[in-house]
Amino acid sequence: MIFMFNKKGVWLSENWAEFFFFCLLVFGFLFSLSLQSAGLSYVMIVLFGLMCGRFLAQRKKRFPFYLIVFGFFVGFLLGARFASWKVLAFFFFVGGALSFYLHERGYLG
Repeated sequence: MIFMFNKKGVWLSENWAEFFFFCLLVFGFLFSLSLQSAGLSYVMIVLFGLMCGRFLAQRKKRFPFYLIVFGFFVGFLLGARFASWKVLAFFFFVGGALSFYLHERGYLG
């Protein structure tokens, strides 16, 4: 059974995490294709890393949310033309870890 109904009668897909994974993979790919310089790619990946760290800090270690963030990350790396994928990965994980740590400690709202 692919679709279920909740108590309010609205259908929920059993594969919602995979759907958002794919959507963010495509979005990340198209977004990174639109960036025309390596410097701008590095700035944007740090900002997205910070945003993802906050997102994951709010969701408290649930696997589907890590899958969704990974979809964006892979899409962004696949579309990056001018930047090194190793540097992008480093900046993304540093930004995400920094944001996650600061939100978990309560330094950021």
